[in-house]
Amino acid sequence: MTATGYDDRVLTDALRRAIRAPSVHNSQPWRWRVGPHGVDLYTDATRRLPRTDPAGRDQVMSCGAALHHLLVALAHAGQGARVRRIPDPARPYHLATVEPAPHVDVDVDAGLVAAIDRRRTDRR
Repeated sequence: MTATGYDDRVLTDALRRAIRAPSVHNSQPWRWRVGPHGVDLYTDATRRLPRTDPAGRDQVMSCGAALHHLLVALAHAGQGARVRRIPDPARPYHLATVEPAPHVDVDVDAGLVAAIDRRRTDRR
């Protein structure tokens, strides 16, 4: 177990799947930090696209897709997760904290993990 409460292998696999999430112009504008109580999701300001996404809305939506992928991957491994969205309003780049939970949320479809693994980029 890591300090986060998740098994190292499970967390590593889940994060590998999370970064396969679709993102605006394939910019992957997120940053993950493994901390003592869970995993934190941040927007990555260096990957923001100010000309096509001046308000940062697409960047946040892309981060939401990565968060969803993480939750699906954890559920697939039988791991529950509690999400605190925007845990500190004074830190707007900190979008979520994911902490271990005793049960998998029934609203998370673990079967979607197969779609994550089949992800392809098509720029047509």
